[in-house]
Amino acid sequence: MTFYYYRQPMIRAYSTTPPAARQSTKDTPEKDLLIAVLDRAIRDLIGEASVSWQDRRLAVNWIFYEKPEEPYSFAFICDELNLSDKFLTWLLDIATKAKTKG
Repeated sequence: MTFYYYRQPMIRAYSTTPPAARQSTKDTPEKDLLIAVLDRAIRDLIGEASVSWQDRRLAVNWIFYEKPEEPYSFAFICDELNLSDKFLTWLLDIATKAKTKG
């Protein structure tokens, strides 16, 4: 089984479908925007050196505590990008705990 990597490295989205077999290899501007929002939130959560504690707190609240039925919530964006919000939340929880320990 071959995995094809695409989009932002922070998201690490994988697909077992070869790029030529997908409906479209070119994303829409709307999808690119959703990817950018998710990428920024993940970077704020994991904590680049320049991220303020307020931005990190907003990312934590958006990813872990916002209601999934809210428009443009973390779950909504994951669903639109065909990502599992539960799995991604689990991975981010592990990454956040590992960062605070180290």
